[in-house]
Amino acid sequence: MCTIDFKKVVENYVNLCTSEKGLKTELKVLREKKSAISEEIVKHMQDINADSCRLPSGGRVQVKTSQTKPKLTQKELQDLISTHAPKLQDVIVREEAQMEPKVKTTLVCK
Repeated sequence: MCTIDFKKVVENYVNLCTSEKGLKTELKVLREKKSAISEEIVKHMQDINADSCRLPSGGRVQVKTSQTKPKLTQKELQDLISTHAPKLQDVIVREEAQMEPKVKTTLVCK
């Protein structure tokens, strides 16, 4: 690739990064608006004790409640292993020490 081509490629890349940043900002604003409206809808539906609402377009909005459990942290997992299988922990610690770190090279626009 000659120097002129390379400069054009880099300029194109920087322009794409700039466009991407702008779109991310717009998307953040849309998500915030959507979240605020969603909260209003859920509150209203809870106030009238409704779990779903049919829309004129034929679609439907439904309120669902779910529970999630927190993920196990590495320390919690190691504590569980050390409690229930002390010999296994020695193997895991040795394996971790032998693992090569993953290296990833990326291009970042600033």
